[in-house]
Amino acid sequence: MSKTFSIILGLGLIALWAVGISTGDVTGWLLWLDGIIGIGALIMGLAMNRDSSKNLRVGGPVWVALCLFALWIIGLYLGATSWLSWWTFGFACAFLIPGIASTSAPKTPHHPITA
Repeated sequence: MSKTFSIILGLGLIALWAVGISTGDVTGWLLWLDGIIGIGALIMGLAMNRDSSKNLRVGGPVWVALCLFALWIIGLYLGATSWLSWWTFGFACAFLIPGIASTSAPKTPHHPITA
């Protein structure tokens, strides 16, 4: 679950970055940090597999969420572009879902079939 959500949300942050680039009238530092975090989330999601440690499956999305929450607060404080700040908040909330859900999800054992 963390893998799929991290990939989808990472692509979403990259799409948010692309929209911000195309509009041109946004707070640059927040836009670029969202894009960088999106790339990191995408890489994190692609690196996850069935045998990934619980630290990566839970901690990865939670750390991304905490970083995005921090950017949202700083963006509001410094008067960054309003819609970009609130989309950052939305993505922060969304990254909490796979992190929290992975805390209770049992790790399915991987038993390869041998012939």
